[in-house]
Amino acid sequence: MMAELHVVRIEQQDQHLGRQVVHDPRSRRFAAPRELDLPTRSFRHRIYGPRGLPNQRVGCCTGVDQCVRANARGNRVTGQILGIDTAEKLYSRATQLDPWEGDWPPTDTGSSGLAACKAAVEAGLIERYEWIFGGVDQVLSVLRTRPVGVGTWWTWPMFDPDPQTLLVDTSGARAGGHQWSIIGWDRRLDAFEGLCWWGEWGRRGMFRIRRHDLAELLADDGDAHITFRRTP
Repeated sequence: MMAELHVVRIEQQDQHLGRQVVHDPRSRRFAAPRELDLPTRSFRHRIYGPRGLPNQRVGCCTGVDQCVRANARGNRVTGQILGIDTAEKLYSRATQLDPWEGDWPPTDTGSSGLAACKAAVEAGLIERYEWIFGGVDQVLSVLRTRPVGVGTWWTWPMFDPDPQTLLVDTSGARAGGHQWSIIGWDRRLDAFEGLCWWGEWGRRGMFRIRRHDLAELLADDGDAHITFRRTP
């Protein structure tokens, strides 16, 4: 018997957003280990991004997240840096795999983190993916070894990070859903470091979000996962 999907279609109010909610109960079979090994100091994964940093033209954030993490040091294929063209191809395929009508191109329907994972496996970019069900502590523990992809609500104030700390304000009205990559941890601020391909927004696409704010977003139809790159 087919497991029932949890699907929430989100009206995106900005072209940088495109994450839709699709949760499959079968994902429980592919859970990341829950053993916790929390860091005692700040760290950041090195990401080899295209120069200049792309600025999304459509809501292909699910594809961008896959590319960002595939470009991480220790994960990327030597000499290869994935760009916005690959992100858009993954996003296009993800819109075909998601359980609703409308594909991009031509219709920018948004897609889910789950569909983007399936598209990345199909394209031979990754070997497998695992889901994080243990909240922010497990996200932080897993983050020590590899970047984490998360799908959350995105509010209007989050578009304007603090110019000094790069922290975003998660309060306020929702602008839509967004898929983004966690690449580091700032112990002093008790905050995760995220990355988007929005050009020079933030600090070359980087921003920070406090641990308790991410916990609230993940508890509200959010999800988090890690991928394992297919490398020679």
